[in-house]
Amino acid sequence: MFLIPEKNLLAFLKSVVVLLCFLLPNSARGDLNEWSLLGLENEFVKTLCVLRNDPSTMIVGGGGIFRSTDSGATWDTVALHGIGVNKIIQAPGESHTLYAATDDGLYRSYDSGTTWVLVTRFGLFPWNHGWSVAVDPRDSVHILWGTGGPEGGYLSVSYDGGNSWSALIYDSFLGISYHPRNLARCYANSFYVCRHSADSGNSWDLWLYPESSPIFDVLPSSIGDRIWITRDSLKWTDDFGVSWSSAVVSGSGNLNNIVEGVVGDSDIAVGAMVGVYLIRNPLGEWELLNNGAPELECWLLGGRSDPPTLFASFVWIYGIWSYTIAQGASQDQGPPTTPNCSLFPNPFFNYLEASAPPGIWELSLFNILGQKIIQSQINTFNGESGVIPDLQYLSAGTYFIVMEPVHLKTKSLKQVFVVQKLK
Repeated sequence: MFLIPEKNLLAFLKSVVVLLCFLLPNSARGDLNEWSLLGLENEFVKTLCVLRNDPSTMIVGGGGIFRSTDSGATWDTVALHGIGVNKIIQAPGESHTLYAATDDGLYRSYDSGTTWVLVTRFGLFPWNHGWSVAVDPRDSVHILWGTGGPEGGYLSVSYDGGNSWSALIYDSFLGISYHPRNLARCYANSFYVCRHSADSGNSWDLWLYPESSPIFDVLPSSIGDRIWITRDSLKWTDDFGVSWSSAVVSGSGNLNNIVEGVVGDSDIAVGAMVGVYLIRNPLGEWELLNNGAPELECWLLGGRSDPPTLFASFVWIYGIWSYTIAQGASQDQGPPTTPNCSLFPNPFFNYLEASAPPGIWELSLFNILGQKIIQSQINTFNGESGVIPDLQYLSAGTYFIVMEPVHLKTKSLKQVFVVQKLK
Protein backbone atom coordinates (compact mmCIF):
# COMPACT_ATOMS: atom_id res chain seq x y z
CA MET A 1 0.00 0.00 0.00
CA PHE A 2 1.27 3.49 -0.83
CA LEU A 3 -0.08 6.97 -0.13
CA ILE A 4 -0.63 9.73 -2.68
CA PRO A 5 -0.11 13.30 -1.43
CA GLU A 6 -3.41 15.15 -1.19
CA LYS A 7 -2.26 17.94 -3.52
CA ASN A 8 -1.57 15.36 -6.25
CA LEU A 9 -4.77 13.35 -5.78
CA LEU A 10 -6.83 15.14 -8.44
CA ALA A 11 -4.05 14.86 -11.00
CA PHE A 12 -3.65 11.20 -10.12
CA LEU A 13 -7.38 10.47 -10.58
CA LYS A 14 -7.38 12.27 -13.91
CA SER A 15 -4.41 10.16 -14.99
CA VAL A 16 -6.25 6.99 -14.04
CA VAL A 17 -9.24 8.03 -16.14
CA VAL A 18 -7.02 8.93 -19.09
CA LEU A 19 -5.24 5.61 -18.90
CA LEU A 20 -8.44 3.59 -18.64
CA CYS A 21 -9.87 5.37 -21.68
CA PHE A 22 -6.60 4.71 -23.50
CA LEU A 23 -6.66 1.01 -22.68
CA LEU A 24 -10.32 0.47 -23.46
CA PRO A 25 -11.53 -0.14 -27.06
CA ASN A 26 -12.05 2.91 -29.22
CA SER A 27 -15.34 3.66 -30.93
CA ALA A 28 -16.02 0.31 -32.57
CA ARG A 29 -19.60 1.06 -33.54
CA GLY A 30 -21.86 -1.90 -34.11
CA ASP A 31 -19.95 -4.37 -31.94
CA LEU A 32 -22.22 -7.24 -30.90
CA ASN A 33 -22.43 -8.42 -27.28
CA GLU A 34 -19.74 -5.99 -26.18
CA TRP A 35 -19.67 -2.50 -24.67
CA SER A 36 -17.99 0.04 -26.95
CA LEU A 37 -17.45 3.78 -26.72
CA LEU A 38 -19.97 5.43 -29.05
CA GLY A 39 -18.91 9.06 -28.74
CA LEU A 40 -18.84 12.27 -26.67
CA GLU A 41 -15.46 11.29 -25.22
CA ASN A 42 -15.10 14.62 -23.43
CA GLU A 43 -18.55 14.69 -21.79
CA PHE A 44 -19.92 13.12 -18.63
CA VAL A 45 -23.26 11.84 -19.96
CA LYS A 46 -26.26 11.92 -17.59
CA THR A 47 -29.36 11.35 -19.75
CA LEU A 48 -30.39 10.06 -23.18
CA CYS A 49 -33.55 10.26 -25.26
CA VAL A 50 -33.91 8.08 -28.37
CA LEU A 51 -36.78 9.47 -30.45
CA ARG A 52 -39.73 7.08 -30.79
CA ASN A 53 -40.51 8.20 -34.34
CA ASP A 54 -36.86 8.23 -35.46
CA PRO A 55 -34.57 5.87 -33.48
CA SER A 56 -31.50 7.11 -35.36
CA THR A 57 -31.93 10.51 -33.68
CA MET A 58 -30.51 10.61 -30.16
CA ILE A 59 -30.52 13.56 -27.76
CA VAL A 60 -27.99 13.43 -24.91
CA GLY A 61 -27.58 15.60 -21.83
CA GLY A 62 -24.45 16.18 -19.80
CA GLY A 63 -22.58 19.48 -19.73
CA GLY A 64 -25.00 20.73 -22.36
CA ILE A 65 -27.36 19.17 -24.92
CA PHE A 66 -25.93 17.10 -27.78
CA ARG A 67 -27.72 15.64 -30.81
CA SER A 68 -26.97 12.86 -33.29
CA THR A 69 -29.06 12.00 -36.35
CA ASP A 70 -26.97 8.98 -37.41
CA SER A 71 -27.28 6.64 -34.39
CA GLY A 72 -24.32 8.20 -32.61
CA ALA A 73 -21.75 8.19 -35.40
CA THR A 74 -21.46 12.00 -35.19
CA TRP A 75 -22.62 14.53 -32.58
CA ASP A 76 -23.48 18.22 -32.58
CA THR A 77 -23.61 20.51 -29.56
CA VAL A 78 -26.99 22.21 -29.86
CA ALA A 79 -27.61 24.10 -26.58
CA LEU A 80 -26.62 24.95 -23.00
CA HIS A 81 -22.93 24.18 -23.30
CA GLY A 82 -21.37 24.00 -19.84
CA ILE A 83 -24.74 23.68 -18.03
CA GLY A 84 -25.74 20.43 -16.30
CA VAL A 85 -28.55 18.63 -18.13
CA ASN A 86 -30.04 15.89 -15.94
CA LYS A 87 -33.11 14.56 -17.76
CA ILE A 88 -34.43 14.72 -21.34
CA ILE A 89 -37.82 13.30 -22.34
CA GLN A 90 -39.97 13.18 -25.46
CA ALA A 91 -43.54 14.36 -24.86
CA PRO A 92 -46.14 11.56 -25.19
CA GLY A 93 -48.05 11.78 -28.46
CA GLU A 94 -45.95 14.68 -29.76
CA SER A 95 -43.08 13.35 -31.81
CA HIS A 96 -41.19 16.65 -32.17
CA THR A 97 -41.60 18.05 -28.62
CA LEU A 98 -38.92 17.42 -26.00
CA TYR A 99 -38.26 18.73 -22.49
CA ALA A 100 -34.95 19.02 -20.64
CA ALA A 101 -34.58 19.37 -16.85
CA THR A 102 -31.35 21.30 -16.30
CA ASP A 103 -29.43 23.19 -13.64
CA ASP A 104 -30.57 26.40 -15.35
CA GLY A 105 -34.28 25.56 -15.50
CA LEU A 106 -36.78 23.64 -17.62
CA TYR A 107 -36.18 23.88 -21.39
CA ARG A 108 -38.33 22.80 -24.34
CA SER A 109 -37.73 21.96 -28.00
CA TYR A 110 -40.43 21.88 -30.69
CA ASP A 111 -38.12 20.63 -33.46
CA SER A 112 -36.83 17.25 -32.23
CA GLY A 113 -34.04 18.74 -30.18
CA THR A 114 -32.50 21.10 -32.74
CA THR A 115 -33.29 24.33 -30.85
CA TRP A 116 -34.26 24.91 -27.20
CA VAL A 117 -36.00 27.69 -25.25
CA LEU A 118 -36.37 28.29 -21.53
CA VAL A 119 -39.78 27.37 -20.09
CA THR A 120 -39.32 28.18 -16.38
CA ARG A 121 -36.95 28.43 -13.44
CA PHE A 122 -39.80 28.11 -10.94
CA GLY A 123 -38.70 26.23 -7.81
CA LEU A 124 -35.04 26.29 -8.76
CA PHE A 125 -33.39 27.60 -5.59
CA PRO A 126 -29.70 28.62 -5.51
CA TRP A 127 -27.44 25.53 -5.51
CA ASN A 128 -30.35 23.37 -6.70
CA HIS A 129 -30.86 21.32 -9.83
CA GLY A 130 -33.67 20.57 -12.24
CA TRP A 131 -33.86 16.80 -11.91
CA SER A 132 -37.04 15.54 -13.55
CA VAL A 133 -39.96 16.34 -15.85
CA ALA A 134 -43.06 14.51 -17.10
CA VAL A 135 -45.95 15.40 -19.44
CA ASP A 136 -49.50 14.09 -18.93
CA PRO A 137 -50.09 11.58 -21.77
CA ARG A 138 -53.70 12.74 -22.02
CA ASP A 139 -53.06 16.50 -21.83
CA SER A 140 -49.93 17.94 -23.45
CA VAL A 141 -50.14 21.28 -21.58
CA HIS A 142 -50.20 19.54 -18.17
CA ILE A 143 -46.52 19.38 -17.10
CA LEU A 144 -44.89 18.18 -13.88
CA TRP A 145 -41.40 19.46 -13.07
CA GLY A 146 -39.15 18.39 -10.20
CA THR A 147 -36.25 20.23 -8.61
CA GLY A 148 -34.01 19.48 -5.66
CA GLY A 149 -30.67 19.80 -3.99
CA PRO A 150 -29.06 20.69 -0.64
CA GLU A 151 -31.84 23.16 0.14
CA GLY A 152 -34.67 20.95 -1.06
CA GLY A 153 -36.87 21.61 -4.05
CA TYR A 154 -40.40 21.32 -5.36
CA LEU A 155 -42.69 19.15 -7.35
CA SER A 156 -44.41 21.83 -9.45
CA VAL A 157 -47.29 21.70 -11.94
CA SER A 158 -48.38 23.74 -14.93
CA TYR A 159 -51.80 23.39 -16.58
CA ASP A 160 -51.11 25.82 -19.44
CA GLY A 161 -47.99 24.49 -21.14
CA GLY A 162 -45.54 26.17 -18.78
CA ASN A 163 -46.86 29.74 -18.74
CA SER A 164 -47.74 29.56 -15.02
CA TRP A 165 -46.68 27.22 -12.23
CA SER A 166 -47.80 26.09 -8.78
CA ALA A 167 -45.75 24.26 -6.16
CA LEU A 168 -47.32 21.00 -4.95
CA ILE A 169 -44.80 19.34 -2.57
CA TYR A 170 -41.50 20.36 -1.00
CA ASP A 171 -38.76 17.72 -1.45
CA SER A 172 -36.00 16.76 -3.90
CA PHE A 173 -37.63 15.01 -6.86
CA LEU A 174 -35.30 12.75 -8.82
CA GLY A 175 -37.89 11.08 -11.03
CA ILE A 176 -41.44 11.57 -12.29
CA SER A 177 -43.29 9.04 -14.46
CA TYR A 178 -46.80 8.26 -15.69
CA HIS A 179 -48.07 4.71 -15.94
CA PRO A 180 -48.24 3.79 -19.67
CA ARG A 181 -51.43 1.72 -19.25
CA ASN A 182 -53.20 3.41 -16.34
CA LEU A 183 -52.75 6.96 -17.54
CA ALA A 184 -54.23 8.70 -14.49
CA ARG A 185 -51.56 7.18 -12.25
CA CYS A 186 -48.18 8.83 -11.84
CA TYR A 187 -45.22 8.49 -9.47
CA ALA A 188 -42.63 10.94 -8.13
CA ASN A 189 -39.64 9.82 -6.07
CA SER A 190 -36.99 11.46 -3.94
CA PHE A 191 -34.01 9.59 -2.45
CA TYR A 192 -36.03 7.63 0.11
CA VAL A 193 -39.73 8.36 -0.53
CA CYS A 194 -42.00 7.71 -3.48
CA ARG A 195 -45.33 9.47 -3.88
CA HIS A 196 -48.30 8.32 -5.91
CA SER A 197 -51.15 10.14 -7.62
CA ALA A 198 -54.30 8.49 -8.97
CA ASP A 199 -55.66 11.69 -10.58
CA SER A 200 -52.93 12.65 -13.07
CA GLY A 201 -50.83 14.48 -10.49
CA ASN A 202 -53.40 16.81 -8.96
CA SER A 203 -53.19 15.22 -5.50
CA TRP A 204 -50.49 13.04 -4.00
CA ASP A 205 -50.08 10.42 -1.25
CA LEU A 206 -47.03 8.74 0.21
CA TRP A 207 -46.68 5.40 -1.52
CA LEU A 208 -43.28 4.03 -0.50
CA TYR A 209 -42.16 5.02 2.97
CA PRO A 210 -38.54 5.61 4.01
CA GLU A 211 -36.20 2.63 4.15
CA SER A 212 -32.50 2.33 4.87
CA SER A 213 -31.59 2.09 1.17
CA PRO A 214 -32.15 4.91 -1.33
CA ILE A 215 -34.53 4.72 -4.30
CA PHE A 216 -32.68 4.77 -7.62
CA ASP A 217 -35.47 4.36 -10.16
CA VAL A 218 -39.24 3.89 -10.36
CA LEU A 219 -40.54 2.54 -13.70
CA PRO A 220 -44.24 1.84 -14.37
CA SER A 221 -44.29 -1.11 -16.78
CA SER A 222 -46.08 -1.38 -20.10
CA ILE A 223 -47.04 -4.95 -19.14
CA GLY A 224 -50.14 -5.16 -16.95
CA ASP A 225 -50.14 -3.05 -13.80
CA ARG A 226 -46.56 -3.83 -12.85
CA ILE A 227 -44.25 -1.18 -11.40
CA TRP A 228 -40.50 -1.74 -11.07
CA ILE A 229 -38.32 -0.15 -8.38
CA THR A 230 -34.59 -0.41 -7.78
CA ARG A 231 -33.08 0.07 -4.32
CA ASP A 232 -30.46 -2.32 -2.98
CA SER A 233 -32.53 -4.99 -4.76
CA LEU A 234 -35.05 -5.17 -7.58
CA LYS A 235 -38.63 -4.82 -6.34
CA TRP A 236 -41.94 -4.95 -8.18
CA THR A 237 -45.66 -4.90 -7.59
CA ASP A 238 -48.47 -6.11 -9.86
CA ASP A 239 -51.30 -4.55 -7.83
CA PHE A 240 -50.13 -0.94 -7.37
CA GLY A 241 -48.35 -1.65 -4.11
CA VAL A 242 -50.75 -3.94 -2.23
CA SER A 243 -48.13 -6.70 -2.37
CA TRP A 244 -44.46 -6.76 -3.34
CA SER A 245 -41.84 -9.14 -4.69
CA SER A 246 -38.09 -8.74 -4.47
CA ALA A 247 -35.01 -10.28 -6.07
CA VAL A 248 -31.27 -9.65 -5.87
CA VAL A 249 -28.21 -11.23 -7.48
CA SER A 250 -25.13 -11.72 -5.32
CA GLY A 251 -22.36 -9.35 -6.33
CA SER A 252 -24.62 -7.02 -8.30
CA GLY A 253 -24.05 -4.08 -5.94
CA ASN A 254 -26.43 -1.14 -6.05
CA LEU A 255 -28.94 -1.33 -8.89
CA ASN A 256 -29.89 1.89 -10.68
CA ASN A 257 -31.78 2.77 -13.84
CA ILE A 258 -34.25 0.40 -15.51
CA VAL A 259 -34.97 0.10 -19.24
CA GLU A 260 -37.83 -2.05 -20.50
CA GLY A 261 -38.60 -3.76 -23.81
CA VAL A 262 -35.26 -3.55 -25.64
CA VAL A 263 -34.98 -7.28 -26.42
CA GLY A 264 -38.53 -8.50 -25.72
CA ASP A 265 -41.74 -6.90 -24.47
CA SER A 266 -41.40 -8.46 -21.01
CA ASP A 267 -37.62 -8.05 -20.62
CA ILE A 268 -35.93 -5.34 -18.57
CA ALA A 269 -32.33 -4.22 -18.27
CA VAL A 270 -30.91 -2.81 -15.03
CA GLY A 271 -27.63 -0.95 -14.49
CA ALA A 272 -25.33 -2.18 -11.70
CA MET A 273 -21.82 -1.94 -10.28
CA VAL A 274 -20.57 -4.74 -12.54
CA GLY A 275 -22.30 -3.91 -15.83
CA VAL A 276 -25.92 -4.33 -16.92
CA TYR A 277 -28.26 -7.20 -16.10
CA LEU A 278 -30.71 -8.37 -18.75
CA ILE A 279 -33.64 -9.85 -16.84
CA ARG A 280 -36.25 -12.04 -18.53
CA ASN A 281 -37.49 -13.54 -15.26
CA PRO A 282 -36.61 -11.61 -12.09
CA LEU A 283 -36.97 -14.75 -9.95
CA GLY A 284 -34.89 -16.78 -12.40
CA GLU A 285 -31.59 -16.15 -14.18
CA TRP A 286 -30.13 -12.67 -14.60
CA GLU A 287 -27.85 -12.36 -17.63
CA LEU A 288 -24.81 -10.17 -17.01
CA LEU A 289 -23.78 -7.98 -19.95
CA ASN A 290 -20.28 -6.91 -18.94
CA ASN A 291 -18.03 -7.84 -21.87
CA GLY A 292 -15.85 -4.83 -22.66
CA ALA A 293 -17.21 -2.76 -19.76
CA PRO A 294 -14.85 -0.68 -17.63
CA GLU A 295 -14.63 -2.03 -14.08
CA LEU A 296 -16.68 0.94 -12.85
CA GLU A 297 -20.32 1.50 -11.96
CA CYS A 298 -22.56 1.37 -15.05
CA TRP A 299 -25.37 3.92 -15.27
CA LEU A 300 -27.99 2.65 -17.73
CA LEU A 301 -29.39 5.49 -19.86
CA GLY A 302 -31.81 3.88 -22.31
CA GLY A 303 -32.08 1.71 -25.37
CA ARG A 304 -33.77 0.94 -28.65
CA SER A 305 -35.23 -2.28 -29.97
CA ASP A 306 -34.11 -2.34 -33.64
CA PRO A 307 -31.43 -3.53 -33.37
CA PRO A 308 -31.67 -4.28 -29.64
CA THR A 309 -29.14 -1.85 -28.18
CA LEU A 310 -28.51 -0.50 -24.69
CA PHE A 311 -26.81 2.81 -23.93
CA ALA A 312 -24.96 3.63 -20.73
CA SER A 313 -22.33 5.77 -19.05
CA PHE A 314 -19.71 4.70 -16.51
CA VAL A 315 -18.68 6.49 -13.32
CA TRP A 316 -15.43 8.49 -13.80
CA ILE A 317 -15.42 7.66 -17.53
CA TYR A 318 -16.56 10.20 -20.10
CA GLY A 319 -18.66 9.42 -23.16
CA ILE A 320 -21.69 7.37 -24.08
CA TRP A 321 -21.33 3.60 -24.44
CA SER A 322 -23.43 1.14 -26.44
CA TYR A 323 -24.08 -2.59 -26.28
CA THR A 324 -25.82 -4.22 -29.28
CA ILE A 325 -27.30 -7.63 -28.50
CA ALA A 326 -26.94 -10.28 -31.21
CA GLN A 327 -30.31 -11.77 -32.14
CA GLY A 328 -30.62 -15.38 -31.04
CA ALA A 329 -27.30 -15.37 -29.19
CA SER A 330 -27.05 -16.52 -25.62
CA GLN A 331 -26.35 -13.57 -23.37
CA ASP A 332 -25.65 -15.43 -20.14
CA GLN A 333 -22.07 -14.52 -19.44
CA GLY A 334 -22.18 -15.47 -15.77
CA PRO A 335 -20.20 -13.62 -13.15
CA PRO A 336 -17.15 -11.54 -14.06
CA THR A 337 -14.22 -13.78 -14.93
CA THR A 338 -11.47 -11.72 -13.34
CA PRO A 339 -8.38 -13.91 -12.83
CA ASN A 340 -6.49 -14.06 -9.56
CA CYS A 341 -3.40 -12.05 -10.52
CA SER A 342 -1.09 -10.09 -8.24
CA LEU A 343 2.06 -7.97 -8.29
CA PHE A 344 4.58 -7.69 -5.45
CA PRO A 345 6.30 -5.94 -3.79
CA ASN A 346 4.37 -2.69 -4.12
CA PRO A 347 5.92 -0.12 -3.69
CA PHE A 348 9.08 -1.53 -5.33
CA PHE A 349 12.71 -0.53 -5.88
CA ASN A 350 14.27 -2.63 -8.65
CA TYR A 351 11.91 -5.43 -9.60
CA LEU A 352 8.33 -6.69 -9.55
CA GLU A 353 7.10 -10.26 -9.53
CA ALA A 354 3.79 -11.19 -11.14
CA SER A 355 1.65 -14.12 -10.04
CA ALA A 356 -1.12 -15.39 -12.32
CA PRO A 357 -3.05 -18.57 -13.24
CA PRO A 358 -1.19 -21.02 -15.54
CA GLY A 359 -0.53 -19.56 -18.99
CA ILE A 360 1.50 -17.05 -21.00
CA TRP A 361 0.80 -13.51 -19.77
CA GLU A 362 1.65 -10.22 -21.41
CA LEU A 363 2.55 -7.34 -19.09
CA SER A 364 2.60 -3.73 -20.28
CA LEU A 365 3.87 -0.87 -18.09
CA PHE A 366 2.52 2.66 -18.72
CA ASN A 367 3.43 5.99 -17.21
CA ILE A 368 0.73 8.37 -15.94
CA LEU A 369 0.45 9.95 -19.43
CA GLY A 370 -0.64 6.62 -20.88
CA GLN A 371 2.68 6.01 -22.69
CA LYS A 372 3.85 2.40 -22.84
CA ILE A 373 7.35 2.10 -21.34
CA ILE A 374 7.94 -1.65 -21.04
CA GLN A 375 6.27 -4.74 -22.47
CA SER A 376 7.23 -8.29 -21.55
CA GLN A 377 5.80 -11.79 -21.13
CA ILE A 378 5.88 -14.32 -18.30
CA ASN A 379 5.23 -18.07 -18.31
CA THR A 380 3.24 -19.35 -15.33
CA PHE A 381 2.49 -22.85 -16.63
CA ASN A 382 4.99 -24.24 -14.08
CA GLY A 383 3.19 -22.52 -11.20
CA GLU A 384 5.98 -20.02 -10.58
CA SER A 385 5.71 -16.25 -10.63
CA GLY A 386 7.44 -14.18 -13.32
CA VAL A 387 9.81 -11.24 -12.89
CA ILE A 388 9.28 -7.98 -14.81
CA PRO A 389 12.78 -6.90 -15.95
CA ASP A 390 14.55 -3.53 -16.32
CA LEU A 391 12.60 -1.67 -13.64
CA GLN A 392 15.69 -0.37 -11.86
CA TYR A 393 16.13 2.25 -14.58
CA LEU A 394 12.66 3.78 -14.07
CA SER A 395 12.30 7.16 -12.39
CA ALA A 396 10.47 7.24 -9.07
CA GLY A 397 6.73 7.73 -9.44
CA THR A 398 3.39 6.10 -10.21
CA TYR A 399 2.95 3.59 -13.03
CA PHE A 400 0.23 1.29 -14.37
CA ILE A 401 0.71 -2.34 -15.33
CA VAL A 402 -1.77 -4.18 -17.53
CA MET A 403 -1.84 -7.99 -17.40
CA GLU A 404 -3.69 -10.12 -19.96
CA PRO A 405 -3.35 -13.69 -21.26
CA VAL A 406 -1.60 -13.96 -24.63
CA HIS A 407 -3.62 -16.93 -25.82
CA LEU A 408 -7.02 -15.36 -25.01
CA LYS A 409 -7.00 -11.55 -24.93
CA THR A 410 -10.50 -11.23 -23.53
CA LYS A 411 -11.28 -7.86 -21.97
CA SER A 412 -12.87 -9.48 -18.93
CA LEU A 413 -9.49 -11.15 -18.26
CA LYS A 414 -7.53 -7.91 -18.42
CA GLN A 415 -6.36 -6.46 -15.10
CA VAL A 416 -4.87 -3.03 -14.39
CA PHE A 417 -2.56 -2.46 -11.39
CA VAL A 418 -1.32 0.84 -9.94
CA VAL A 419 2.27 0.52 -8.71
CA GLN A 420 4.74 2.90 -7.08
CA LYS A 421 8.45 3.05 -7.92
CA LEU A 422 10.64 4.24 -5.06
CA LYS A 423 13.97 5.97 -5.42
